Amino acid sequence: MSHRGLLRKLCGSMLPNESLEYRKPVPKTDHVEALAIDDHISLQRLPLSELSSAPHARDAQVFASASQAYSSVGLHQNRKKDKIKQTRGVLLGAEFDGVEGSVSAPRDRVLCLGVISSFIARNCAFILTIAVLGGDSEPFADRAWHEDPEWISEICRALHFKLKFKYHFAKPGHINVNEARVFKSWIKSVAKELRSVRAVALLDSRVTIGAAAKGRSSSFAISRVLGTSLGYIIGSNIFPGLLHCYSGDNTADGPSRDRPVPRPTRPAPAWLTELLEGDPRKFELVVEASGMKKLPGRWLRFLLLLGGDIERNPGPAPRREPRGELNLEAGFVRSTVHKMRKAKSALEAWIRDELRVEPESVFADNRATELALRGFGLHLFSSGLPRYLLVYSITAIQNEFPSFRNRLTGAWQIDKKWQLVEPGQCRSVLPAAAVRACLTLAALWGWKVWLGLVILGFLAMLHPSEMLGLRRRDLVFPGDGFGHVKALFVHLKDPKTARFARRQHGRIDDDFAIEIIRNIFGGFARDSPLYPASAHSFRRQWDAVMGRLGIPHRAALRGATPGVLRGSGATHLYQQTENLQMIAWRGRWAKLRTLEHYLQEVAAQMMLSELSAADRGRIATFDASCESVLASVCLPQGSAAQY
Repeated sequence: MSHRGLLRKLCGSMLPNESLEYRKPVPKTDHVEALAIDDHISLQRLPLSELSSAPHARDAQVFASASQAYSSVGLHQNRKKDKIKQTRGVLLGAEFDGVEGSVSAPRDRVLCLGVISSFIARNCAFILTIAVLGGDSEPFADRAWHEDPEWISEICRALHFKLKFKYHFAKPGHINVNEARVFKSWIKSVAKELRSVRAVALLDSRVTIGAAAKGRSSSFAISRVLGTSLGYIIGSNIFPGLLHCYSGDNTADGPSRDRPVPRPTRPAPAWLTELLEGDPRKFELVVEASGMKKLPGRWLRFLLLLGGDIERNPGPAPRREPRGELNLEAGFVRSTVHKMRKAKSALEAWIRDELRVEPESVFADNRATELALRGFGLHLFSSGLPRYLLVYSITAIQNEFPSFRNRLTGAWQIDKKWQLVEPGQCRSVLPAAAVRACLTLAALWGWKVWLGLVILGFLAMLHPSEMLGLRRRDLVFPGDGFGHVKALFVHLKDPKTARFARRQHGRIDDDFAIEIIRNIFGGFARDSPLYPASAHSFRRQWDAVMGRLGIPHRAALRGATPGVLRGSGATHLYQQTENLQMIAWRGRWAKLRTLEHYLQEVAAQMMLSELSAADRGRIATFDASCESVLASVCLPQGSAAQY
């Protein structure tokens, strides 16, 4: 038995004159029933005053009989879906309101669709315009100049106005001249009460608005009236603004005909309420939507107010997790931090042993700190200890006590005098021939990753810490830019010269070197380090190569350490070109004078001239075969070198 047959036979319901059927007229009875698969719906029309007697109505009787009928035939009834005595609800995909007598699409779904549509329109409105209209022209024309924005009418109909002044003209005159006189009267009224204000008025005369905006009129009478109002405008520093409204919305039209001021005909819109409270965001959206014609503008206004235009805080707020303590040693590389701690510990030990006081009591005063550092420097010099302990101890104190930075002149004077007595020397640089020999030997030993890193450090002028911290994603090859740039860029996330720029880069223009690097590192995963081993391992490989070539590699003997690659690359570039500005930019030197002093000191140094004849011959042999060895080991086919 069908659901309908069951209700008709056992309950006496679903009668033809009470059944709502698909594509048929709605029955004109007070009780209407409908079936949607297994849902039984009953609508009962009755006065609001009879809601208390609803249990005796026809729908209540039908539902009571239906419940008994379902039980008699063994059908299970879902009590959670029972909705009885409801004046509002969503039935058959439509939202009913029995009190208001309205039927509409469900508002929550309309709201969701409106929000989704507004967000989609932001991203694909331009594409839809081209697809639908076949061009990129605007689908909706701008609002015509003679059409007033609707928000002006809303102001006229929602605000409470009161009569300010009213008078009759002694003799009839031209309507435009009389309206200009009323405008002047308004200016005088504002000038009597306010100073230095922006005053806005609503007028239904475009002639007066245009003449006031221009300051003149083709009519001599209107110009004369406007001229006599200048004294009030200038004297009270008034900036008048006029908005045109239709005569039907102009609340001043009634009193001009000896009628009372009309009362508001609509509640204040939300944008006006928020604007009066100091929040102009919704008003700006309304003004933006008013630039279109009336009907499209209303839809745009609805979507903007519904979904918003540009959120102040787009996206969900990030989760706030405790960061822990701020590392005040941030900005220094690990080796510098180690030296600063070591030097500060030595300073504190000297204060305890020599001054017989606690370091905290000395550091409490900048003058005492300056004298202590000065004495510590004199102690280091007389004891034959290295100067870096003084420099790094001063740096550590300045980092821990920033207010002392400009008050340690006496300590820095000791450092300067020390340098005058014992001038320091820059690291010796490796000529290009020695670097090429190192690359050849490393290729023969199968150390391709090591030689690739040395090429990067030499040609991009990198510090050892920058070189060893590189990952595959930090290399930007010409192919990544679709061949528009022929250079290889090296992205440095934590450069040693971070004070110059927090994010820096190196550049390599040598085609052969770029091809070598691409074949070595190009297949690495993007997050893989270029050198997966430790700095100690890199140094051991460096010492092995230098030792085999007979090149000194101990810092105590002023030998070639990995730190010379940066200066060697700068010297090599200087020997190719004397463009110091370019060298300073490529090498990321903050001051050109620093680079000038460095090149003046090291450019003429020839480390190879101090080697034995056998070592020089070995280096020359490896240098001459660099191209062929690198090409056979690292490339499928050889190429010419430029360095």
